[in-house]
Amino acid sequence: MLTRLRLTNFKSFVDEEIELAPLTFLVGANASGKSNLLDAIWFLHGLSLLLSADDILNGEKRSAGNRWEGIRGGSAEAARYGESSFALESTWYPVGKSASHRFRIECTTKPTPVFSAAFNFDEEPLSDGLRQIRWLDLEPRQMRGYGSRSPILGEQGENFSGFLAQLCDDPEERASLVDWLAALCAPELTDLDFIEVPEVGDVLAVLIEKGGQRITARSISDGTLRFLGTLMALRTADPGSVVLLEEIEAGLHPSRINLLIHFLEMVIRERGLQIIATTHSPVVLEWLSEEALGNTVVFGRVPDHEGTIARRLRAIPHFQEVVARTGIAEMFSIGWLEMAL
Repeated sequence: MLTRLRLTNFKSFVDEEIELAPLTFLVGANASGKSNLLDAIWFLHGLSLLLSADDILNGEKRSAGNRWEGIRGGSAEAARYGESSFALESTWYPVGKSASHRFRIECTTKPTPVFSAAFNFDEEPLSDGLRQIRWLDLEPRQMRGYGSRSPILGEQGENFSGFLAQLCDDPEERASLVDWLAALCAPELTDLDFIEVPEVGDVLAVLIEKGGQRITARSISDGTLRFLGTLMALRTADPGSVVLLEEIEAGLHPSRINLLIHFLEMVIRERGLQIIATTHSPVVLEWLSEEALGNTVVFGRVPDHEGTIARRLRAIPHFQEVVARTGIAEMFSIGWLEMAL
């Protein structure tokens, strides 16, 4: 698990240290630095692929379908404006280990990206942790087509129907997914089915409503696709995985967000995952447990401070008294969290 990340001259950060929990939500105004933190963690994952600094920042120069795409903004915008290098220092509790490990990487971005100091990744005990970072960026347009039965769901949800079909070969897994969908959707769903193309082995997912109406993946709502894709991805992620998600509530009705939060808090306990997610929804914060709310990190930019500031809510003075008096939704909506920075 990634427990701490210090960012020096990385994008909007001057020198900021951020503590991370098994479930950490990132909140703050647009362009406050939330996605920049995710970019930093994704950069660390790039190290596990043994790529050059140039390839990690700007993308691999090959044309293969699984090529590394690089970091948003590339090397031109990785270092803070006016700087030519950045550093990331992370603290990890590797799976199965009792002690933490601190890892620092420095990178020069101009004129050509290079690591400032050589390191032997294979000797680092945190290598498995870096490899298990995953950015789940589900895109409904990628989830509507036929798929092939496989244990692989693409980062954008490619092969949604094929992956779902393989999971549903297990009757207990199928019943559990139907239960979650029945709680999410209206009218209530009763079952999952698949259109099979035996000649090529392709399948297309079908939701069955009360009364027998059948809705294929081509017509399933974006919110339902994202919700079901998130369930499947996290239920099958390797223990110890660090999963990154942006705007996790996208497409969900506010009255159903509690289902998502309940699932996230359950899956980190049962599967030992770490989930780091951005949100712009006060409803998400309302449904968090007291511990998870306190671990939420607020990002902001203030006039008298250069760069992004990031603080855990529990570390903000008077947070507990104010939230008990006014509620987190109102604090979020009126900008109290950012003003408190």
